Amino acid sequence: MIPISQPHSTPVRKSTEAKKILGVFLVIACILGVCGLPFLLAFAKFRALSHSQRVETQLPVIAQIPTFQLINHKKEPVTSETFRGKTWIADFIFTRCGSSCPAMTQKMKILQSRVSNLKLTSFTVDPSYDTPEILGRYIQRFELNDQNWMFLTGTKEELIKTAKGFKVTGANEPVFHSDRFVLVDSHGLIRGYYDPQDKEGFEKLIADAKSLFANTEGNRS
Repeated sequence: MIPISQPHSTPVRKSTEAKKILGVFLVIACILGVCGLPFLLAFAKFRALSHSQRVETQLPVIAQIPTFQLINHKKEPVTSETFRGKTWIADFIFTRCGSSCPAMTQKMKILQSRVSNLKLTSFTVDPSYDTPEILGRYIQRFELNDQNWMFLTGTKEELIKTAKGFKVTGANEPVFHSDRFVLVDSHGLIRGYYDPQDKEGFEKLIADAKSLFANTEGNRS
């Protein structure tokens, strides 16, 4: 008798394995479709942003600046509303300071030459002495250009409130203040603190300030 051959089971097993692999692939494809597509779209949107827009989205939003009512070295009233729609840089100094303040002023002077289209503002933390006249003499002594750089003074209470709002002091005597420069955007939001004596930090301040300006005021020009 001729033996009857039995059907081979290997093709069946291979077919089953292929279906399993296909099923796994489909599951992965579905996951990528649900979870991965939004990521890819967000990444593509981020890539489409200009350099200045990317910088703005990456800079932290630290705090809203406080409201204040002060006067400048020309005895003109200046409030927080004066800076609405402007990108600007602030520091806190006092004219009798013999250590960090003169160095900060010299750095601000360099900054002015590098970002001439930005507003610069120096708040005194010694308002009882730093009258508009004293601030004017300080400007003359350091041969400063006050075209886009103002020096502000006012009551001690108002300056303490302002310094605390900018988070550069926690004391009721604001002469104990930070030596950092503060970058503020056109919405009145603090976007960064920078050490002007650190070369890398100083250059980053310039780059960040230019990007914020280009993405707001620059688009309106």
